Amino acid sequence: RIFFDPKAEAYVDAEEYLSGNVKKKLFDATEAGIKRNVAALEKAQPEPMAKSRITPSIRGAWVPREIMQEFLTDVGVASPNVVIIPEIGRIIANGQGSAPSALGAEFNDDNASLIAIFNAAAQGKPITVSVKGPDGKSVVDKEATRILGAKVGRMSKVFAEWAYSDDARAKRIVDAFNENMNTHRPRKYDGVKYLKLPGANTQIKLRRTQKNAAWRMVLSRNVLLDHVVGAGKTYTIIAGIMEKRRLGIARKPLIAVPNHLVVQWARDFYNLYPSARILAATPADFTLKNRRRLLARIATGDFDAIIIGHTSLGFIETPPEDLRLIIDEKVEELESALKTMRANDESKRTQGQIEKKLKTYTERLEEMAERTTDQIGVNLKEMGVDD
Repeated sequence: RIFFDPKAEAYVDAEEYLSGNVKKKLFDATEAGIKRNVAALEKAQPEPMAKSRITPSIRGAWVPREIMQEFLTDVGVASPNVVIIPEIGRIIANGQGSAPSALGAEFNDDNASLIAIFNAAAQGKPITVSVKGPDGKSVVDKEATRILGAKVGRMSKVFAEWAYSDDARAKRIVDAFNENMNTHRPRKYDGVKYLKLPGANTQIKLRRTQKNAAWRMVLSRNVLLDHVVGAGKTYTIIAGIMEKRRLGIARKPLIAVPNHLVVQWARDFYNLYPSARILAATPADFTLKNRRRLLARIATGDFDAIIIGHTSLGFIETPPEDLRLIIDEKVEELESALKTMRANDESKRTQGQIEKKLKTYTERLEEMAERTTDQIGVNLKEMGVDD
């Protein structure tokens, strides 16, 4: 089965379409009026998570701001206002003064307000107390800082307890989690059923987990193999690469490994695929006198895989257009965050921090055209590396 994805404007197979962020896909399909998609996606929605499986965190940007404002009111903050900026994962609160209530009495401190302690807990940042030393210079008051740190940690725990102390409030929190966080359906990758390994050493038998992970490599652009040591990640990666080559998904894969493992990886590659065409380049091959010849071999050769050391990767430039896309994305996120802060009259200091980051990324964009990573100036795309 295939489905037309209105967001991607392309047909995709059912396994891909009915997995991932199915809640967002359901919204897109409903907006597009595609009834067949809507019916299938409604069945693919994840089961709602129960209260017992959800921990309300003071640092959770998914928690409704109204809940956090109610908490601040209950601890004694007057007219609290909470701003959540999802682009940078930041929660910022302010208020019109405070008088600690019974719930907030344990957070009363001469060195920090209730709002300051809440913000430290919500942002995961410590509060440092400084005092004037005998010479007039500021020094850290370690004991006062330690006491404040304990109060910050305690506020996180009190918030979690308070959040579920009222049934109606608990329902709002659970509903918010299921709406904003419980949105994905994991895709299953059946490498045992679909993965074929022509040319592989028949004496080496891959485990089910290895086959499933290798098949996931074939179907996905980005994969994290978070397997324990000894699980067979090397053979998994090699099998995935060779299948992508065989199916025409990848033309020239490049593997960057710790410098001392280049030869070992090449040996493992030949163990699994004895007839593979491998180029294994050690750091010595990347010295200035050898580098031009090596990069030319990579660019013109038809290799199943190229294996290089981590430090050698620095001699190969990333295509400027790819870097620009990455930086443009960060700039867009920061500009959106800054706009939200200004709309909510956030402090000049906080706005200044975002503006500083924004300036850094903007300057990097301006420098990109002039800066090169290496004298030879060959980038990954020019060498044909595509995976």
